[in-house]
Amino acid sequence: MSHLSDDDLVRAALEAHVPEARTLLEALDSAELESAEELDRSPRPLGLYTVLSEAFYWPVLRPALDSSEASRDLLARCRDFLDELTASRRGEVLQALQIRVREHLREPERQILGWDGSDPVMPSA
Repeated sequence: MSHLSDDDLVRAALEAHVPEARTLLEALDSAELESAEELDRSPRPLGLYTVLSEAFYWPVLRPALDSSEASRDLLARCRDFLDELTASRRGEVLQALQIRVREHLREPERQILGWDGSDPVMPSA
């Protein structure tokens, strides 16, 4: 997936690991298309910050973490998604993960997701 833009990488990884997010992505795409039509402009692709917040963290990960009956499979797939993005070592992706996901997690939640150590390594300049 190295040939993908950062936005496309995040979206493709989310769809691959967390298929539950597909309907959310479709709804966001539809809302963007509607907005573009109303404003008489071309639709814009969803940015990685929007995807991480509105199709992953708030509607999928946060409820899973808050549930006493959270699906271990779902949490494992969320962890795999986050691991793939971290392994990409892309600066913009890592920054978005920090702002849109990591900063909202409590320490026990970071442990569940395997983020209990130091912050993800930023790529070399």
